[in-house]
Amino acid sequence: MWLTRVPAFFARYKGLPILAGIGLIALGFALQFVPLGPLNWLTETNLLLYLGAAVGLLGVLLADALG
Repeated sequence: MWLTRVPAFFARYKGLPILAGIGLIALGFALQFVPLGPLNWLTETNLLLYLGAAVGLLGVLLADALG
């Protein structure tokens, strides 16, 4: 059931994963200026930067594959 719904959703909203990737990168940039205490490793490792780049690239590939 979800094998038909997920591609139909992404075919309708092709730019959503790309925008989510851009949002993750922007969130990671903004969090660098906020003291996070125990979650400081989140900005030190640039996790949101790498995750946002991966989501954005997969979004581009998915949008191209779905036409």
